[in-house]
Amino acid sequence: MEPDQNNKAKDIAVFPRRSRFYHAIIDSRSLKSGEDFGKLKQVYVIFICNYDPFGYDRVLYTIKNRCLEEPEMNYDDGAETIVLYTKGTKGTISEELKQFLNYMENTDQNNAVNEDLKDIQKMVDVVKRDGEVSLQYMKSFEHDQLMYEEGRLG
Repeated sequence: MEPDQNNKAKDIAVFPRRSRFYHAIIDSRSLKSGEDFGKLKQVYVIFICNYDPFGYDRVLYTIKNRCLEEPEMNYDDGAETIVLYTKGTKGTISEELKQFLNYMENTDQNNAVNEDLKDIQKMVDVVKRDGEVSLQYMKSFEHDQLMYEEGRLG
């Protein structure tokens, strides 16, 4: 899940480029130099956000590339971005996805209401039991991310 952002305006402004960057990383790792582009696989980048990166209050945003001059033209480049907004009210999603998003918003035993969520909760419990390792990892990750964003790590 996307962390609760301190600078939401900045994060919202760069969200599309961030998605593009994630797609580029995946593509660069899945195709060797000189290989046929047809070997690129369909790639889905999925964001789960507790803030609305686009401001339309949709629970689900599905983003694909398209041709502006011919919007009906099929342009299947194999890249798709899915953004799930945990508090979104517009749009229709399955009951299982609603339960999952509620669980992501409020991760605890009470919201693990189906077998898949109970399995996830078991993994969360394991990580919580080894909390010191998780805390050190997160602190290190957040520090590196801050240094990268400030241009001190690169």
